[in-house]
Amino acid sequence: MRSDIAIHAEPQPVPPPTPAFTASLKKRLLSGGIWSLGGRLVTAATSILVNGLLARLLSPDEMGAYFLIFSVATVGATLGQLGFAETSVRLVAESLGKHEPGRAAKAVRFVFLYGGIGSLIVALAWALGGGQWTSVAVFDSPIMGQLSVLVAIWCFLFTMRNLLAETFRGFKDFHLAVLFGGAVHSVLAAILFVIVWLFWHKATLGEVLLLAIGSVVASNLMALALLGRKVRRLGNNGGNAPLQTGHLFNIALPLWLNQLTIFGLARVNLWILGAYHPKDDVAVYGAALTLATLVTMPLLVVGAVVPPFIAEMYARNENQRLENILRTITTLAGMPTLIVLIIFSLLGGPIMGFIYGDFYRQGALVLALLSLGQTVNVWTGPCDPVLRMTNRQRTIMWISILAGFFNVVGSLLVVEKYGITGVAFITALALIFQNLAALLYTKKKVGIWTHVRLAWPPVKQLLRS
Repeated sequence: MRSDIAIHAEPQPVPPPTPAFTASLKKRLLSGGIWSLGGRLVTAATSILVNGLLARLLSPDEMGAYFLIFSVATVGATLGQLGFAETSVRLVAESLGKHEPGRAAKAVRFVFLYGGIGSLIVALAWALGGGQWTSVAVFDSPIMGQLSVLVAIWCFLFTMRNLLAETFRGFKDFHLAVLFGGAVHSVLAAILFVIVWLFWHKATLGEVLLLAIGSVVASNLMALALLGRKVRRLGNNGGNAPLQTGHLFNIALPLWLNQLTIFGLARVNLWILGAYHPKDDVAVYGAALTLATLVTMPLLVVGAVVPPFIAEMYARNENQRLENILRTITTLAGMPTLIVLIIFSLLGGPIMGFIYGDFYRQGALVLALLSLGQTVNVWTGPCDPVLRMTNRQRTIMWISILAGFFNVVGSLLVVEKYGITGVAFITALALIFQNLAALLYTKKKVGIWTHVRLAWPPVKQLLRS
């Protein structure tokens, strides 16, 4: 089976950028950055609100089970999408950059066909026995097993959410990618949980999942309607350079394995704790892990905006200009990250107690360690998107696998003796190794650095560069 989507592994000679192109690039970066930042702030604020409410609606044991369920759903979504969410960004951006909208439309159809099949298989596997066995045999959590069908539905919906958001990103519709990549359903969920807290003060874990599922369904339906209209406008002219379907999987599968490893790196510790420690320890670690993601918010903003521009500028052979832009953005992103790290390191206990309740104050050191690892993640810059968008997805896959292996083995060695603190320390080390290795390889193979500028010029000069 063949399609007419063209992929170019190496940059092709093209004319130098015109002033109009440069002005357009700056405008799109600024607009995308503002939307991404606003969306991330909304998503982060509502996520903290939701988790704070859930910590009061549920017992620590139930909260630990909730964090395990959420991690299973997010990793299951990554497993089900088969790497086609990120592939969509690349295929759509490249096709539109070559003024071949029909290819972009066909790319979208392939992405949802294969991603939908993969997500359905994963959801059915969990609902029809896999979830029950894993919940009881691995996590010793019968309540998780009882909710296997709801977890499977949540997983499928997360996959669709990711495919929708990343496809919008490929179109450079960053506002839609941000809104339907998490902001809309987070706000809806927050509203629902506030109502539950005000009127009932308590909820079961099953009721919590039903409300969360309802918010994602509403968000996905709105996104699907908008994307369908956009794709219909593109037409059916697919271009003249065919590509075998197998080539699509050659692009998607390394991205898939890389994303699985990245999510595993972030979540496997929670699973190890769930297998070896009481669920209230899992709740403390999960609460700290959720807060530590605030450190990465600037990098998430960068990662939400730059991938299509990396693909576009690399195709134009503008490596030096690309490096200047990426290092400028990374330096600006690194400033608030350092501030958040200092605050979490000095005031982690009171912050966790205020958000989640006094029981969670014991996670202060865990929060500091996880935040340190995430700070290095931000300061090394978007080397991961650079490697993915320049056809070096297999390399980042192997780097991620090595880091994940170290994380799993190290966590298993320390979990029984050192508990959540030891696991957090290993996680931070693995994350630091992964990002430094990716940074060095990006310089070696692509020829550009992506890390912060240690000698910081004024912000105005950074923006001009």
